[in-house]
Parts: sequence; C-alpha cells; structure tokens
Amino acid sequence: MPSFIYGSSNIPIKSVPVITGLSGPTGPTGPTGPTGNTGPNGRGNTGNTGSSLLNITKNEDGFLQHYFSDGTIINSTTALEGSEGNFYLQIAGSSLDSFNIIKNDLNNYVYTRNNGTTFAVDAITFRNITTSSSPYITIENEDGKTIEIKYNLIGLSFLGISGGSNGQLLKNSLGNFQTGETGTNYNETSKTIDAKTSNIVQRFLKISSNSAANGNVKYWNIDCSLGNSFYLNPSTITSPSTDTSRYFLVLKTPENTNNSHSITVIIPTGNTTSVPVEYATTNEFNDISNWSLKNISPVVWPLGEVPCFPSSGYIVINFISIGSIWYGNVVAFSHSTLTSKPTLYSNSDSTNRDSLYGCHPTNGNIFTRLLTAPLFGTNAGLTSGICCNSSCVAEDTLNVFCNGYFVAGVTSGSGSTFCNVLGSCCLRDANNKLLPCQKLKYCECASIAENANLEFSWYEFKNSKQSCSDFDCSNALDGFGACCNGSGSCIETTQQGCLDIGGFYQGAGVNCITSKNVSVCYGGTGACCDSGVTCENNVYGPNCISNNKTYFGDGTECIDYDCRVKGIPCYEIISGQTLKFGDLYQDAMVCGIFNPNGAECFGNSIFGSNQTLTFADLTEDLETETTCSLYRSVYDFIGYGFTGDQLCDKDSDSYIILMSLHPVTLDTNNSVVDYTGATGDNTDFIWSHGGNYWGPLLKPFTGIVSELSDDKLVYKEGYIYNYNDENTKANLTISSFIDCGFVRKNNDPESWLQNNPNNSFNGKWFRNYGLMNTVRMVNAEYAYYFGLTGSNFTTITYTPTESQTEITSARALSLFNREYEETNEFISDWYIPSYDELAYIAKNCVNDSVNNINAKLLQNGGTPLDGWYWSSTGTFDGTTYEYVLNHPSGLTHGSMAWAISFNSDGNAEQFKTKKAHRTENKYKVRPIKIIRCDKSFYANNSPNNKYWRISRFDENIIT
Repeated sequence: MPSFIYGSSNIPIKSVPVITGLSGPTGPTGPTGPTGNTGPNGRGNTGNTGSSLLNITKNEDGFLQHYFSDGTIINSTTALEGSEGNFYLQIAGSSLDSFNIIKNDLNNYVYTRNNGTTFAVDAITFRNITTSSSPYITIENEDGKTIEIKYNLIGLSFLGISGGSNGQLLKNSLGNFQTGETGTNYNETSKTIDAKTSNIVQRFLKISSNSAANGNVKYWNIDCSLGNSFYLNPSTITSPSTDTSRYFLVLKTPENTNNSHSITVIIPTGNTTSVPVEYATTNEFNDISNWSLKNISPVVWPLGEVPCFPSSGYIVINFISIGSIWYGNVVAFSHSTLTSKPTLYSNSDSTNRDSLYGCHPTNGNIFTRLLTAPLFGTNAGLTSGICCNSSCVAEDTLNVFCNGYFVAGVTSGSGSTFCNVLGSCCLRDANNKLLPCQKLKYCECASIAENANLEFSWYEFKNSKQSCSDFDCSNALDGFGACCNGSGSCIETTQQGCLDIGGFYQGAGVNCITSKNVSVCYGGTGACCDSGVTCENNVYGPNCISNNKTYFGDGTECIDYDCRVKGIPCYEIISGQTLKFGDLYQDAMVCGIFNPNGAECFGNSIFGSNQTLTFADLTEDLETETTCSLYRSVYDFIGYGFTGDQLCDKDSDSYIILMSLHPVTLDTNNSVVDYTGATGDNTDFIWSHGGNYWGPLLKPFTGIVSELSDDKLVYKEGYIYNYNDENTKANLTISSFIDCGFVRKNNDPESWLQNNPNNSFNGKWFRNYGLMNTVRMVNAEYAYYFGLTGSNFTTITYTPTESQTEITSARALSLFNREYEETNEFISDWYIPSYDELAYIAKNCVNDSVNNINAKLLQNGGTPLDGWYWSSTGTFDGTTYEYVLNHPSGLTHGSMAWAISFNSDGNAEQFKTKKAHRTENKYKVRPIKIIRCDKSFYANNSPNNKYWRISRFDENIIT
C-alpha cells in the first residue's frame, strides 16, 4: 500500500494504481445516538377551498339536482313526484255529512255549501312526496343489498275543524269534525312536520250497497287500498227470509299479502236486523252472482262468532289482514252516537250477545259453512236464481242459501213453473229402511219426509235421467253419486270426494250408467267447456271430448260449474292446427296440458301440501323410497319470466307438454342416437357432477352472464334454515308454499323470479317448472368448463367431484338439444321435467288414466316409461347438514335429487318415488318441451331468451 506523510498539507503521490480489496463482514450495530433537538414550530400552507352546495332543484323528470360552486351537478337516483307549495285540493273521500275542500289562498276564505251555509276555511300548506316506483322506495346500502320500504305519507279526508291550536295537524274524531292532534307541529320556516306516531287524518269513505237475487241479497264491497275507514250506508231488504236473504260485507284480498292492513268499518242502524250477515274475503270485485267459491274465504272472528247488524246505534268493527286472511273484531256495538267516545265491546260481555249474534240460523252461518263443505251446485260459485221450498213456493236467492230445489238464472216472477218439476224422491226411515223411489215434485217429497219424520233425497229428472231406475236411493241418502272427470270417465263418490279430485259432481244418487245404458259422463248432451275460454250448453258429449274440451256431464249447464276448474285454453293455440292428446308434433308427442295450479300428479304428496306442515314434515324421512300417491300441484306464483293478465293470476302459466318419444340415448362416442336397446348405448346418467349445480343465468347463445341479482348466487342451491336462529325452522313451510304477495309485489315478471325465496324444503329448486331448473343445471356445467367468473361466483364454485367421463343428466340433455334443436320460437327448448311435471306424467301412465301416455307411446312407435327417471328438482340429504345457512362447516350444496320409478304395465302400486343420491345413482332422462297456453314466448333475439332457451353445451371441450 502507498504511504502518506501528514503535515500542513497532503503530499499526493501520482500515477500509483489503487487496488480495492474484498469487503469484510458487516460489523455489529453501534449504540443509538442521542435524540436531536426539536425543530422550529410552523404550519403548512392552507389547502384549496372545496366547492359549496349552491342550490337544489327538481328537473322536469322529477329528479333532484344538486348544484356545486365548481360546476358539479349530482342527481338523485330516484325521481320524486308530488305537489309543491299551496294548491287547491278537492277531497276524494267524504265526511259523515258532506265533502270539504282546501283552498289555495293564504288569506281567509269562506266556503259556501249548496244549502247556503258558509264556513271559514283556513289555508293549509303541506308537501306530499311519492316516488315513480310507487308504492315502494328502494334503498341500497354499501353491500349492494336492497331494502324495500312501503310508505303511506299524509292522506287527507276531512276538513271542519273543532278544537286544537295553530300549527297542529288534524286528526279525525268520531262524528263530523276534526281536532288538532296533541304533540304535532308544522314549522312554516323549515317546512317540516314534528309529530308523534298517531293516527293522523285517515281516509274515510261512505259506501252504498249493491243488490242481487231480486233484492233479497245486499252487499258492500270494501277495498283497503281506497280507504282506512268505511261508513256503510244502510239498506233494507223487503220481505226478508232467514233462509234466502243475506247481507254480505265483502273485503277485498290485499294485493300485497306481505304487509298487514287495518281498516275500521262503521255500520249504522237502518238495515233489516233479522237478516243474517256474511263476511267474506275475495279478489273478485264484481257482481256477487258471478263469484267463484274457490276464490272466496271467510273472515276469521274471535270465538268463531259472526256479528249481526245493530237494531239501534252503531256497530264499529276493526279488521286486520295477515297474509290473505282478514281477521275481524267488534270494538263497539249499539253505540248511540259517533260524537262521543264509545265503550269498548268485550267478547266476554254477555249484555248484547243475543242482539249481536242472534240474526243467524240455529244451524250456523250458512255461507261460511258452505265455503268449507260446499253442496252440489255451488262449485261454480254464487249464482242468482229461485229456490223452490217445501211449500212449492219460489223464493229469490243465491244458490248457497237454497234449502230446496234451486233453478239458476230466473226470478220468482217467472219461475213458479220450475217448482213443479218432477224428480226421484228417495226416503229412509229411522230404522235405516229404504222406501221405494217415487216420482214426485220436490215440495211433495219434502212434505212427506217432514210429516213422517223421514230422511229424504230428491233429484230432478232431466235428459237421459227420466225415471227412478236411473238413481240409486241408497247412494243418494249416503251422499254418493256420479263424478265426472271431464274426459268421459266416471266414478261414484261423495260431493267432497269429487271436488278433491277436481271432478264434476252429478248429484246424490245419480248412477254412472242410466237404465238405458247411457254414460252420464260421456253420453247425452250437456255443458262443454273450452278449457276456460267459452262454455256451450247442449253439446253432444262425445263431440266435446273428442275436441279435447271438458264435458261436465249429461244434463249439465255451464252455470252449474266453474269452467276454469279444468284446464286452460291451449290445444287450439297453433294457427291452422288443433292439437290433442297423443298427437305427434315437432319430434314429440302431446301428453297433456299441465297447470301448475292444481294439476293431478302421482308422486310424493308432500309436494301437494300447504303452510300447515311442520319443519319435521318437510325435512325428515323423505329419503326412504315410497309408493306414489295422488296429489294436486301447488302453484308457486314465480311466473318464470312471463306475466299474466292479472297480478295474481293462477292459470296463465299453464302449457302443453310435448314429450320425447324416447329417453336420451348416447352411443360410446357420446353422440345422441335413437333408442334401440342396443348393447353399449347409454340411457342412464348421474344427476350432477357432484358440485354446486345452481349455475348463473347466462345468455343462451353467447354464454354472457345475465343474473337476476348478485345475492341469488351467494346461497348456492339455497337453504332450509339458519343455523344461528332456530326460529327460522318455523318459517320453512311458509317459504316452501308461498302466497302471491310474497313474490308479486308489482307487475314486473322478472322481479317475481328475483323475489323467489332462497329457502324451501328443496332450497332454490323449483317444484313446478323444470325449464328454469334445467337452465341452472346446464349453466353450472357451462360455467365450470368455460372458466366463467362473475359476481358471487368463480369457476371453482362449480368444481366437479366426479370424473368428466361420467355423463350427467344436464350434459345429456344439452347434447339432446344440439341434436334436436327447436326452430319454432313459440316452443321452448327441451328440458328435464320438474318433480311436479314428472309426477303429472306419472299420473297419466297408470291404468285408470283416461289418457294413458304409455299406451299412446306404443301406438306412436315410442318407448314406454319404465324404471327410474330423474326430475330436475334438486334437494338435500335430511340426515346431514346440507342446506343449513351459517353452519360451522359452511353452506353446502345438496347431494340428492327427486326421482320417480315408472311401471310400464300401469300398476299404480309399482310407481315409486324418493330422494336419490345425485352421483351414486344413474337414471334415465325423458326430455320435454312446452307451448304456453297464453301464447307467450321469448324470441331468440330477445334479451329475456334466457327464460326460454338453454345454453348449447359443447362436449368437445371435455371429451
């Protein structure tokens, strides 16, 4: 190394090369040095001033616009509507005396009535806000979840102030006046209302009665959407009869059954107090003579006692709705005046009991009783006509109140001759001995029975039934008679038994075959129903049935039954062609019209249940194989992307089912081939790939995600209850068999699907409609193999557990759709039937079926259904913790799906059903496609074709 000599300065040595050695290891860290001195105090520069809010205005479209000083404009997300400032308002309602007005005048204003009386009217300033999406305001939080709030701001109905101070809000008081509400104040400066929670200014309506049955029936229609308080104008009934005269107070079923509604009804004196009063709930606000009993339900009362109208003073009744049921409660009876506070009535108070409940017959409330056990002739609903009593006197009434021989559509002025009609008179004494049948008038038969203390049954002679030999008196007195199914078949059962199977009761004692060998359900002439559109009388039975219409039976008339009970217009919807059962059409066979609202099915009867079941009923012991039994499908109101003519219409989702002649069959190359039974062909498939099978909604021709809402995929296949809240178990039956109001909160069919609950006894899988199930199944495969990712799902969400060589039911169905692509836009794609649809097919494969699908398949060269078939309705294993929300192991998808085993011989005892393991069982798939009876469909280029078409799955990506 060079040397350095230090002195007063350095002496450099030039031109000496310097060589740097390798760095040694880092030494240990030295001690921390002392803290330095604190720096001087100071403040940074002031930032720029933010923009100021200058003004808020409402544009012409109703949106609030916020103007800032920097030029920024922010709009509200919801348009506002409503009146601003002072204005003239004429009240839609009425006070007990006369209407009032509010005048746009800040000065004193005098209002003059028609009779010349003047009143000073104070000016009132208020603001009324609604939204363009009435009756809901939608609030969205940071998580993207939505909350819908139903509101009812300020409604005014009275003006006529008596008491109160300046600035108070008005409230209704009993009588024709209003008072200021204590604890309320309107601030003129801030334009705000400060108020307690109270009943401020209810909407009040006076309503008058309507008449039916030649004035012997009077009824008032009450719609809770129009008012909160109702005053019934009295109406008398001349020459009243306890048996045939009635008052009806009719409450309209609330459109939104999720919300509870409350109303008050004030009934004054002036009505005929001896006439029984009936209280009913219906969604049919039309002439009472055209009601259908299946759309009527009784009002529920404490202790089951139904109040009468007062003979003096007023009766005040409160009604509250829970779901679709109205509950009534008398709060005041025989109240002398409405200008004073009434004494509240107690149901345990016996003081007014006789007058409050004394108007009803000793055998109970007839109308309410008939709703639960209707008699012959009432299943069409309420019908106006005459009743021939035991004295052969004709009385004007409704059919439900006739205790004699009823003739529809005539009045007593012209109907006296009808009381002379002859019929079979069957009599039986106290020792159960039958007397010979006699040919008598109704009144003669009734008179003999009354005088001799005999039991009797009478039925008129008409059409092919013209003698006593056409009737069985033993059956008649036991309540048995012919029951027609509308397609020519007949059984003998009770009236209720006939109603239970959707049949048309011919009357007590009527034989299926007359003495002249005429079938009352097939032969003769009678009413012919074109499945809900038109009904024609005097049609020859075989002609009606051969045209795929509903034949009510020999001697029947259209007025006797509800044409909507059986089916829906469908077979003639294709221009230039009338389809009928067994026809071949578009590579398929017509196998019937499926109406999810009450179709006859053959499977597990749990699917035909209602909200009376328990959690255990819906979740336990369903894995065991059981013999199929009859049930009627229960409509779920989802709509599946389509809308009906009415918000809660139950029949518009009906459709023709077109079924493949053969099960899906694949060869060894997984190509679709005709079924021949050849060795090596595959007709049995696992249900799913073992993973989550509720796929996202996709555009069927592009694979683009088009989901209803983000949270629909959070819950995978759905759940049955919340692990953190045992109380949710009690709600399972409600969410499994939902009411219309649960999902149909507006007339947007897509929202109906979106509002479908995430929990039921099958999770999110549909029991009615297999097309939407199949869409989800195929898209689960599609999402995985195409690597799709979207909101609340990734490719991993749908990871299979089974080998890709195992063909699933959805993949098999998708291949079938590619091979037999549907080109008619009004026909859906092929899909796997839901459980209800498969059970409907099963019902029409048993031996006693009028239309036997397997027999028609053989005639058309098809393969009869035999052995196990998959439905598209997935489900869970009740012995595990599948479908349990917030379970410690997480929410898991299901491992089971519903299946039905068919018997090609039609032996009903050999039809079986069960929850089957999705990957441990291999069953057949029988594709179906549909034509909607309302002629609705989505074109292939429609944005909503995801509700009608299924993704075309390309097997080349996995095979």
